[in-house]
Amino acid sequence: MGAHLTKTISTIIREAMENLGGKASIKEVVNYLKSRYPNIKEGAISTSMSDLSVNGPPSSTYSMSQRFLFRIERGKYALHEPKELHDTIKHESTKIDAKSQDIEIILKRFRWETLSRMYGLAHSSIIGFISTEWINQSADNSILDGAPSSITGKGRIGQKNADILLCKGNKPLIVVEVETTVNKYDDKINAMLSYLKNRDNFSGIEFGLLFMANHGDGARNYKHSWEPAKQKIRNTTHNIAFVSIEKKKSSLSDSNLDKLRKRNEYSPWEIITVDYWIHDSNGIEKDGNLWSVNEDVVMKNG
Repeated sequence: MGAHLTKTISTIIREAMENLGGKASIKEVVNYLKSRYPNIKEGAISTSMSDLSVNGPPSSTYSMSQRFLFRIERGKYALHEPKELHDTIKHESTKIDAKSQDIEIILKRFRWETLSRMYGLAHSSIIGFISTEWINQSADNSILDGAPSSITGKGRIGQKNADILLCKGNKPLIVVEVETTVNKYDDKINAMLSYLKNRDNFSGIEFGLLFMANHGDGARNYKHSWEPAKQKIRNTTHNIAFVSIEKKKSSLSDSNLDKLRKRNEYSPWEIITVDYWIHDSNGIEKDGNLWSVNEDVVMKNG
């Protein structure tokens, strides 16, 4: 007979994760706990694991200090051990050593599936999404919208302002550019690099993030167009991350919303995948998927 549940759900989830080797899927945790606490509800376990993850929903009732899981991918979690994860976000008084794995962890904290419900150019909406996700992750996080130029002392001549700076404590941490058009990627990369090189005015900044919306020409429209950009970054010694989306044309109906979406060339398209590529100052590269529509369908049907 299974044990009577007298412990908190967070306690037994930690117990399960520790006994499962520190990394497990929701299904594995459910099976483990059901064998010991038969009356526990599967839905309660799933919801609690999401709420107990450091990259979980802002609506979680658990404070960041109470959360001990990290969501690796949909339905799969690991115990969040800051030392193992290179202490991704340290106190502002401590210099952050942002390498490829650390950057990857930061990117995976964002709920990129939200983008699938944004139609049109969405430039300002994507900036708003990144800003809100960052602020919701910690009371210590803030943003500078319309970042001060990395070039000072020459009036407006030659100045370039990044879209946003993601800040931690009293220092900037990440310079972010969101670019819709493929032929402007080079300019955006140069702008990010100018921030990373200016440590006097931007002390604490660790890496640049370029969001690539891939609006281009012909068959390559809304397809990954980052190979030339990757080669440019490979010739530098800076920490840079690309987040790149692909889109497909939607099958639109005669609903009021779809009629509105048909009225310009951008809105009929929908995001189907969000991928990333990272290059760090040691020359180490990482890449992978942050969200795809096929994965989302599987999760909803599963």
